[in-house]
Amino acid sequence: MNISNKVISSGIWYTISNFVLKGVVFISIPIFSRIMSKEQFGSYSNYNTWLQLLITIVSFNLYVSVNRARLDFWKNLDEYCSSILLLGTGITLLFYIVVYFNINTFKQLFSMDEFYIHTMFLYLLVQPALEIFQVKQRVLYEYKASVLLSFISTLVTTIPSILLVLLLEDKFKARVIGYIFPFIVLNIFIYVYLLFKGKSFNFRYCKYAVLYSWPFIPHLLATYILSASDRIMITKFCGNQYTALYTIASNCMGICTLFLSALNNAVSPWIFDKIENEDIKIINDITAPYCFIFFFITQLAMLLAPELLWILGGTQYSGSKSMVVPLLTSVILQFAYCLYVNVEQYSRKTWAIALGTTIAAIINVLLNYILLPKYGYWIASYTTLAGYVVLFFVHYIFVRIIGYKNLYNDKFVFLMIFAAVLEQPLISFLYEHTFIRFIILTMGFFTAVLIIMRKVNILSGIKKFDIN
Repeated sequence: MNISNKVISSGIWYTISNFVLKGVVFISIPIFSRIMSKEQFGSYSNYNTWLQLLITIVSFNLYVSVNRARLDFWKNLDEYCSSILLLGTGITLLFYIVVYFNINTFKQLFSMDEFYIHTMFLYLLVQPALEIFQVKQRVLYEYKASVLLSFISTLVTTIPSILLVLLLEDKFKARVIGYIFPFIVLNIFIYVYLLFKGKSFNFRYCKYAVLYSWPFIPHLLATYILSASDRIMITKFCGNQYTALYTIASNCMGICTLFLSALNNAVSPWIFDKIENEDIKIINDITAPYCFIFFFITQLAMLLAPELLWILGGTQYSGSKSMVVPLLTSVILQFAYCLYVNVEQYSRKTWAIALGTTIAAIINVLLNYILLPKYGYWIASYTTLAGYVVLFFVHYIFVRIIGYKNLYNDKFVFLMIFAAVLEQPLISFLYEHTFIRFIILTMGFFTAVLIIMRKVNILSGIKKFDIN
């Protein structure tokens, strides 16, 4: 297989495998939302929110440096990975010690019992192993092991979770045990493999990783606050019952976010290579078809949102429908700003990434604080959208400032955003007219197929690309 075909195959299969890996939570949502009460479902949502928030803080997100380290230490990537894995474990352990000796304070902060706090940190101690392994496979354009691992992790976390929730009376605890402990065991095996492969702990690599990655702590923390503060603040202002309603709506958003994450993770190494080789025109040329693919997938999810809500939660969550359109529009803004974040990462301007995301998160939290008590839980979807609009413009402006003015087809990017924002009232109207909605959905699908096959010809265009 030549290098060009290897890039294509790796990108496609990595996208699929990452989608499967992350998508396990969505596969099981219709089951858990029906078996668990709204209170239990909301409690697990709160647990998962804090877990994802802690992942951002206690691991230093050292894995994000692997993409750039591949260019700087390409002969010693295994040693680099084992070094940052051990460093990340040490940092996490220090945080755990602080929490352990102040457990009562953190019980109140997290609104959960001591048992759940300990399970979170057991998970956090080994979780970076999977992240580092997946990033390494991606940047080397390998996919077979990643695909296999995705399916294994899907089986070992989904099946025990469902069985325990069905069998145990405390369904919240059953959900936590069924997911966390099998995942910990799987990550231990990956951890040992990475250490055996690298057999190194090099302070030079650790220093490089910390200097590159530390700005991602406020960036990823602010990014998560931007998406998770809604659930935390709804819990505080409105209660777990309304958190459950918002969570179901955000899970529709999450389906597209998973696709975005997998797609960007697969494409970003290619973008790094093209910028490194000063092959700028090819990035500009691919912008329109790349954006069109994601926009089309998002529109499909948006038009099918009422059905997705019923599948995910049933009729008891029909009140979530009003929040889906602004949340899915937010995903399009996420997709757009990720284009420019990739450039900032390549340029090592990670502090700019952190600054932009922090500004957007602060705006989102302030809007929630002001508007949630007055308008209720549904307004959180619009405060989220406002935050992502700010975030896009910050990254777009900064990339132009540092000199990358013609890297992407900016006109098409703005056209995609304006179309997504302006069509919101129409989509909401169509939710009340199912027959018309499905006619438009069918027409749109066949139109997209014709454009892809006869006009854009995306696949044949991609096959001409060469990363050398």
